[in-house]
Amino acid sequence: RARGFALDDEECSLGLRCVAAPILDHRGSVVAALSISGPTHRLPDPVLPRRGEEVRAAAREISRRLGYSSQPLARGAPRHGPVGLEVPAHARTVGGTLTARIPRDPMAREGRKGR
Repeated sequence: RARGFALDDEECSLGLRCVAAPILDHRGSVVAALSISGPTHRLPDPVLPRRGEEVRAAAREISRRLGYSSQPLARGAPRHGPVGLEVPAHARTVGGTLTARIPRDPMAREGRKGR
């Protein structure tokens, strides 16, 4: 937790490693994870901290786009859902997930789909 990412160092399969970081929603709840996996010769010990930081940064950006902020809200402040939309206190979620249409990335080009 202190690093902000988790490491699977050949624990599930010999010769394979995985680095993962949590994706948080607007409430700070973990709703998904982002990970990279590869053979140990492509993810050797010296590059693991750098890859972990890259995965953590990408997960943090996704979390930000889902409305997560590391700054605590003042008591009674409105909750904000994905893309900064105000969510009424009585809003309900379906299956634990608040759904909202997220606008296209402004950096995306016409005809090019996100990956």
